[in-house]
This record gives sequence, structure tokens and C-alpha cells, in this order.
Amino acid sequence: MHQTSLYQLRGNEWKALKSPNDDVNEILNKTIKRGLSKKTHLRLIWETVKVHQWVDSNTAILYGGLEVDEAFGAHFLLTLKFDEAGNWKITKTQRLSLKEAEKL
Repeated sequence: MHQTSLYQLRGNEWKALKSPNDDVNEILNKTIKRGLSKKTHLRLIWETVKVHQWVDSNTAILYGGLEVDEAFGAHFLLTLKFDEAGNWKITKTQRLSLKEAEKL
């Protein structure tokens, strides 16, 4: 599992922000559980959350993906908007096909 950490420059100091992993994982888990067999061992699920692009200083696009095998997975781009206090919210989600995700 990858851990994504976000920081915001306030004045001359970098401040750690809340990690997006928990929120992104919740979206991915809900999506993937709908199609999983009850026999699937959860340790076989591969998960990635990473910053794909900074649009501007207050907007980041994250990639989130979960895969059980090559035949089944969930892939999303999520747009995060940040306020001055370093709080963020997911403002847009876009589900990707496996082909689209492989290009990232």
C-alpha cells in the first residue's frame, strides 16, 4: 500500500494536511466490494492512491485504484480543492476504465 501525504506552505512553514487515503479508499472499497466474490482473500487486493497532477496551488487531482486481479478493479481520478486553512474536499470523481488507468 502506498501512503500519500499532502503539505501546504503557510508563510515560511510547511504544514502537514489530512491524508486523502481514508476518503479515497472508502470510495474504492464501496465500488470494488459490489463485484467481489466472498471467497476473495482481502490481502490479494492491490491499492494505490497518488497525486496525479497539481492544477493550481489549491487544486490537486489524485489517482485512486484497487485491483484484485487483471480482470477486476476500480480506478478513479478525484479532484481535491484546498482552502486557506489546509482543509480539502473531494469536488469531482471520475471513474476510469482499466485502459485509461494504465495510461497514468
